[in-house]
Amino acid sequence: MYAIYNDGGRPNGILPNVTDEVAEQLPRGYVLFDGEPPEIPQGHRLVVNWETKEIGSEPTPTPPRSSQEEIEELKNEISVLRTTVNYLLGV
Repeated sequence: MYAIYNDGGRPNGILPNVTDEVAEQLPRGYVLFDGEPPEIPQGHRLVVNWETKEIGSEPTPTPPRSSQEEIEELKNEISVLRTTVNYLLGV
């Protein structure tokens, strides 16, 4: 048996190897599950449907890029286009 903390609807950590004695002393917010805890692949995060007790994982979203990062990427693309045009024109 293992437990997952329900942090306002978002899973927050897995407590493996929960015995009946430990389960009795867990603070509110922990939800008990039978079996072995799931393995979460690197780059993924735990997803729990608290009503059905279904557990899975999903890719961790990448953080949004800053304006400066987007500008740098556009500059690089413009440079590549400029080089390609110059090559095609024979300059």
